[in-house]
Amino acid sequence: MVKVANELLAVLASVVYLLMTGYEDDVPLEIFMVVKALPPFVLAHSTANVMLMIGLFLSGCSSAILEIDDRLRYESDYFFMGLGLQFMAIFCYLRYFMESKQRGEDGILLRSPLYLMLVITLMFAVLWPCLDVLYFSYEDTSTSILLLGYGCLLGGVNYNAFLTFTDTGCWEGLVGILLFTASNSCMAFDKFVNHFENAVFLCHCLYYPSIILLGRCAPNNKSDADNL
Repeated sequence: MVKVANELLAVLASVVYLLMTGYEDDVPLEIFMVVKALPPFVLAHSTANVMLMIGLFLSGCSSAILEIDDRLRYESDYFFMGLGLQFMAIFCYLRYFMESKQRGEDGILLRSPLYLMLVITLMFAVLWPCLDVLYFSYEDTSTSILLLGYGCLLGGVNYNAFLTFTDTGCWEGLVGILLFTASNSCMAFDKFVNHFENAVFLCHCLYYPSIILLGRCAPNNKSDADNL
């Protein structure tokens, strides 16, 4: 019952935030930060899996910090603070999916080589335009390395989420991570390659469903968590 209530609250907060988009001059920044971070916070409260709980909590903190960066149109260090927190959150998601799936006799990389190649291809397609601008145009080596590491880690989460889906049938986790990846890709393209109108709104239209689906794939009591 608590899990359902938290999911409904997360959906409500997501809708409220999306409706507030475009009224930044009328609504205080603090309210935007609280509403934006609320969905992952309440979802973290209803899961008994430690890794997923920490990941959702860090995603909430990252969302609040990135809201400041959104107001400054990416012209601040808040972006890298938020990215660092999201980096740690993705690592927690990776640990969660690695613990959830079964260990195959053929090894992790040989279990689904076609999907692995698909993930690598898609991540390269997303990362290359960003790295082309950062490294070759601006010669920003440190940000390029950070972005490459972020993309590789996110690709690992996608692959392990797929393996978890094949082992457990948990489609929410796989779809959630795919939407999460699409949201991050949209944000990276808008920041590093070419700014486009309504990019922030589109990012959050993808981000909130991803967080809610990740929360749904989690156990909501101790006995379920012990089975993972």
